[in-house]
Amino acid sequence: MSKELPKYLKENARHGLNRMVAITDIDNIASQKLLEKNGFVFVTIIANKKSYIIDLRYTKKDIEFATNVMAWHEEQRRIFEEKHYGGK
Repeated sequence: MSKELPKYLKENARHGLNRMVAITDIDNIASQKLLEKNGFVFVTIIANKKSYIIDLRYTKKDIEFATNVMAWHEEQRRIFEEKHYGGK
C-alpha cells in the first residue's frame, strides 16, 4: 500500500477528486504514518478510530491551519455556552 497510495492520490486528483477522508484503528500506527507521509492531516478520534483528511488543492500546512482554527472556534463556542447557558 505504501507505493500505491501516492499513485491513488495522483489519479484521484487527475479526475478532480481532491478531498478525501481516511479512518484508521487507533492502534494502527503504520497506516497513520503512511497517511501523514502522504499529506493527510489528523483531525479527531471518534469511537477508537482516528480520522484524517486531505485536500489535494491545498498544502498540508494550509489544512493544519484550518483544522486548528476550527478547533479553536469550537472551544470558544463551548466556553461561551458554558458561561452563558450553563454548559447546555
